[in-house]
Amino acid sequence: MRIMLAIDSSRHSEAAVQSVAERPWPADSVVRVFSVLSDVPPPAAKLWSDFSGDLKRLRAHRREEARQLVADAAALLGARGIRAETLIAEGSPTRRIIEQAKEWKADLIVLASHWRTAWERWIAGSVSMAVVRHAACTVEIYRDTRPVVRTE
Repeated sequence: MRIMLAIDSSRHSEAAVQSVAERPWPADSVVRVFSVLSDVPPPAAKLWSDFSGDLKRLRAHRREEARQLVADAAALLGARGIRAETLIAEGSPTRRIIEQAKEWKADLIVLASHWRTAWERWIAGSVSMAVVRHAACTVEIYRDTRPVVRTE
């Protein structure tokens, strides 16, 4: 079975990784841990004061963070005896997840819901819902039900 686990740096994705790691999968299964770096428009780069508006440095930093994210998830899966590989792409998360799942011939896509409000979905869109509508394979949306702990 080919399982694409699409993750980002959210706690919701972290919970989805744990969920996949805890389940029994057929012996020949492989999980492709996949993360997409969405485009950062140049004006937004100026908001990243640590990078002094240097878009190239910002992209390199984000790519390294994504590399570490997928490597950590793959290591967790590997420790549970699940064969895992990693992949990072850039662009629209929805488009890249759908394209990569089709190209790789995934049997299942697993991704997390961020529990956004209707207003937030309208502004930012919903990657998970768009993937459900357009993917050529089964899609599982993991919903992290742990309560949010706020520190103030």
